[in-house]
Amino acid sequence: MRKPDRAKVLGQWVDILYVDLKPEGEKDDENLFGDCDVPNRVIRIEKTLEGELFKRTLRHEKQHMKLGISGLSNQLSPELEEQLCDLAEVD
Repeated sequence: MRKPDRAKVLGQWVDILYVDLKPEGEKDDENLFGDCDVPNRVIRIEKTLEGELFKRTLRHEKQHMKLGISGLSNQLSPELEEQLCDLAEVD
């Protein structure tokens, strides 16, 4: 599967970077698979992700980007935003 280098989110191009998000010594079962930098329009994904986990993580981070670009994330608690992004993981 070819991983995209960028995606269009709410009409804006977003760069997708594949990086090592697991600090040295961190267990593999930690849940940091991706993060989102809305002002710089960058999504970072753990470089080792493949298959369904990769797809779900990308959908999750794109939802964070949508909420950030639209301004809705400013109206949500961090917990509610995370729950909405979890829901977006399911295709």
